[in-house]
Amino acid sequence: MMPSETSDSMASDDGAQVGSAEDRVRTEVVAAVLRRIEGESLAFVRCEFIDYLGVARGRDVYRDYLPAVLQKGLNFGSHNNIVDIDDMETDPAVGSQSGDLWAVPDPHSFVKLPYTTATGHMFTDLVGPDGAPWPNCARTGLKRLCEVAQRELGHVQLGFEQEGYILRRNGERYEPLHRAKQFTAEIVDAETSFLSDLSSTLVAMEIPLEKMTAEGGWGMFEVNFRHDDPLAASERYFHFKQAFRSIARAHGYVGSFMPKPFAAATGAGLHVHISCEDSEGHDIFGTPVDRSGLSSVGRAFLGGLMAHAASITAIGSASVNSYKRLQPGSWSPTHAVWGSGNRSAMVRIVEERSDFPHSSQRLELRSPDGTCNPYLLGTCILAA
Repeated sequence: MMPSETSDSMASDDGAQVGSAEDRVRTEVVAAVLRRIEGESLAFVRCEFIDYLGVARGRDVYRDYLPAVLQKGLNFGSHNNIVDIDDMETDPAVGSQSGDLWAVPDPHSFVKLPYTTATGHMFTDLVGPDGAPWPNCARTGLKRLCEVAQRELGHVQLGFEQEGYILRRNGERYEPLHRAKQFTAEIVDAETSFLSDLSSTLVAMEIPLEKMTAEGGWGMFEVNFRHDDPLAASERYFHFKQAFRSIARAHGYVGSFMPKPFAAATGAGLHVHISCEDSEGHDIFGTPVDRSGLSSVGRAFLGGLMAHAASITAIGSASVNSYKRLQPGSWSPTHAVWGSGNRSAMVRIVEERSDFPHSSQRLELRSPDGTCNPYLLGTCILAA
């Protein structure tokens, strides 16, 4: 075939052209990741997916075997994505007889895990025997909804604020590590070593840390990091949870995101901030005219969250314990309502100082907690 004919053939097949470009990018990223693994003498890379319970499942892959895994993936029984809290299959139709799926690592998600020895990490996409996306792959579902939102609405960004406890085990019981006052330096000073290790780990993992707060007086902390597109925000959030628990163990503590571990203490929630910009970076949700601070698009987005509040709560508040937190008088939402500056509402319109410029108007979804799958929660928010 003549060069001109080759060019015409490629130009007439847009799908092949795009596919080959994506393949080239992936090849370059894979090569860079493998060089980094060798340069930093990492022995293993942990390849994981997040199951429907919000639990990370996967395998640690030795570096010499990793190139093959990056191509084909790691095979699992298809039931591994839908097991319950006791590791039992939730649907008899998806049991030991139901065949395999493959977890294909995404090299773009590679990070080094500073709290382990010589280990990296990659999130995976689930595919079937024919290489097509697995129907219940939560990561693929979120990516698909991101594309829809980008076309129909704009650049939606999420910011995850997770509250978590550090506890002490006493026999068969778990006890608060401290009994102090919220928003004071007492707990922060007492746990300087833990918080220093946590913050340095997050920074090393390129998670843009903003604030750490002694949110509750019983050893509850809230960590804030910068918003991002839904997939990146979900995975940074999950990395934070894994680091929090691992570093707590290293200090002899138990790190927990249980929504309501103590009846008399404040519950631990997951607050998701939502903003949206157009292709030029202009705020889509905000308006200087409307009393609520929302544009017509912002009000419509808020209306979607209200209309689908039951489904969002089912996905975002995924455990029995979740509903011990969602009680009246507890600073946690109990009804599908919104309010400007109201921290008891399911959705809070975040207030800004009028004498300071701000980049974009935000909505804050306050009902979820740390027992959810962040991919599914992000998908629900975008779909609503």
